[in-house]
Amino acid sequence: MENFFFKKRLLLICVLLFFLLSIIILTAYQYHVATSHFDEMIKSRRETVSYLAASLIGERFNVLKELLTSYGLSRDLRSQVIQNNWDEAINIAREILKVHPDVERVSIFDPKGTFMAGFPVAAELTGQNFAYRDWYKEVIKTDNTYLSDIVKRKVKPTYNVINLSTPIKDFNNNLIGILTLQVRLSQITKWAKDFEFGNGFVYFVDRKGQVSGDPKYSELDETIPNFSNVPVVKKVLQGKQGVEVQGNQLVAYSPVKGYGWGVVTQESLTKAFKMRAEYIQITILFGFILMVSNAILVWLLLRKI
Repeated sequence: MENFFFKKRLLLICVLLFFLLSIIILTAYQYHVATSHFDEMIKSRRETVSYLAASLIGERFNVLKELLTSYGLSRDLRSQVIQNNWDEAINIAREILKVHPDVERVSIFDPKGTFMAGFPVAAELTGQNFAYRDWYKEVIKTDNTYLSDIVKRKVKPTYNVINLSTPIKDFNNNLIGILTLQVRLSQITKWAKDFEFGNGFVYFVDRKGQVSGDPKYSELDETIPNFSNVPVVKKVLQGKQGVEVQGNQLVAYSPVKGYGWGVVTQESLTKAFKMRAEYIQITILFGFILMVSNAILVWLLLRKI
């Protein structure tokens, strides 16, 4: 009889061990599946955010480019520039500020890059030459509309700005001036906020790796922050797209096609993977409860034998 009860207890213990092992294997499998699924989902979403943000800023640059180009081709504006009526020409161009509220100011320069007129009026710029600016060099080089890198504007307060410039031609296709519009960096920062997500943020970089949209910096900072040595910034400025873990941050990046700029999203790993961590905790807790319940059930059965 004792042999019979011994065998029965042994069988129950084997059943317990079998179920415990099954629960451990199932929990481990669920952990692996959940980790892989959430990793892929979270990284995919971050990459999508960076891609959409890059597409958005590209479209907004396109709108500004088309607007400026259309005014540069305006027959009335060109006629005034031909006659050196710079004030009349800027009165026509100033309508850009009404059409597009993000534009801070418009200016007209002669073919050598000398400031001739602007709105809002900035008398201190009269006669200053801007041929050293990248927008002037590129317009002369490409004979086309060009988006500048981030610069400090000359007019006080010295905000960080971008300039979009287009050639003005006479009716024989000779260069007679350059029309520019200016957008404050704070406006681009507002564009970035359209894509804020969770506890992360989005920032833009120009061709030099100079930053717009990072909340740690202000458009009135003495120097423009430069992230050109950051690995993901190097990659995005090479036209690459992807998602990477950098230190304790999850970073996604996408290029702004046609302009040489890039978009980077950044979020701490803890916050980015918070949902995954919570799901895994629930899975482990559920497995632990099953194991304890199974052990208690077997213990109660053993007591009755």
